[in-house]
Amino acid sequence: ALAGAEKVAMEARSELGSAGAKRESAATLLKVASEALTTSAALSGAEDCPLCGQALGDAFAKVQSHREAEVKAAQVRLDASQAALAEATEGASAQMARLNAEVTAARQALAAWEQSRSRRETAALRLTAGLEALAKDDAALAKTFGPAPGPETVSAALEVARKELSACKHAAGEASRLRGRLERRPQAELALNEARERVANTSLLVEDLRSKVRALGFEPEALVAARAALSEAEEAAKQADLAARSTHLSATKAQAQADAETKRFGEAQAQHALLADLESASVHLGRTAELLNGFRNSVVASVGPRLAVQAAELFGELTDNEYDRLEVDTETYGLQICDNGVSYDLERFSGSEVDLANLALRVAISEHVRFQSGGTVGLLVLDEVFGPLDEERKTRMLLALERLKGRFRQILVVTHSMEIKEQLPNAIEVVKLAGRRATARVLTP
Repeated sequence: ALAGAEKVAMEARSELGSAGAKRESAATLLKVASEALTTSAALSGAEDCPLCGQALGDAFAKVQSHREAEVKAAQVRLDASQAALAEATEGASAQMARLNAEVTAARQALAAWEQSRSRRETAALRLTAGLEALAKDDAALAKTFGPAPGPETVSAALEVARKELSACKHAAGEASRLRGRLERRPQAELALNEARERVANTSLLVEDLRSKVRALGFEPEALVAARAALSEAEEAAKQADLAARSTHLSATKAQAQADAETKRFGEAQAQHALLADLESASVHLGRTAELLNGFRNSVVASVGPRLAVQAAELFGELTDNEYDRLEVDTETYGLQICDNGVSYDLERFSGSEVDLANLALRVAISEHVRFQSGGTVGLLVLDEVFGPLDEERKTRMLLALERLKGRFRQILVVTHSMEIKEQLPNAIEVVKLAGRRATARVLTP
């Protein structure tokens, strides 16, 4: 039972510690929310944010309301935590008191049982010794007076003696009770006299107090009216305090707005000064833009025909001159294929011819970029150019890539076709692995 009580006590201490931790957490949250509300109370929607510098705006009122709600919620959580802590403390205290009482009672019972066992053992020894002595005395009496009387005679005599003994004890108790009453009689008479004097004095005091109350002229209606007036005065004081706080807040907002307007006025003056400096610079920049625009037009006018000639030559190589020529619009860079002396848009032809025409234009652009950069650009990347081509076109595209090797130092082709991979001189295969991973390996020809 003691071990079980200690276990329950440990559980009560654990619950008490948990309730204390919850209360500390709620108090911390209330402190943070209160600090945020205090910080926001000193600001207004017309001010700028002290962190990012932007105007707070009309949404700042919602932020203040939200922070007030956070403070109220934190206060509610703190009250709940305090109530839970108080309940846990009260429960733990009651549990500990009950357990201590149970342990104390158990220890007292154990001590009483030990004493009883000791007395029992002592009485057993005394009984054994008495029986031995009684046996010796019976033997001696039998020798002197003859045999002992029978059990019935002894029982009858014992019963008579018991009744006489009970009557004597009762008479002795009654005599003691009467003797005690007689001895306490003087004290009782003295106490009775004192009580009578106190009653007389109290009666006089009551009469005196009643006369004083009548002299005061107490009016219950006046007391009720005074209490109502006091309540009205307290309410008026609260309203005045609220009005003062509102006026202070309005004054703070007005001061903040005035500071903001002053700041904006200074910024506007700085902007006017900057505009005066930029006005002259804009004239020069406009003239520079006109010159650069004319330069771009001249460059485009010179680049367009050159790209058209290079793209037409490459398209003829890729198609074995099946069509007359590839025409490139020097203004829009739109493509048309001339077939039997008639120019057609790309929608008339199949996907392979369209892809070859676009490839020819892109290669021509790449070559022109390389030419403009002094020959430093030598990389060509082709992504899935074999998809819409038939077998003959694929073979022709591979031959065209062979021809392009003389123009570019390196050509990279991205494809999913295993046949194309096998025909390329060098290939790198990307293999997908588990877990959204992949690895690459070089395929030997």
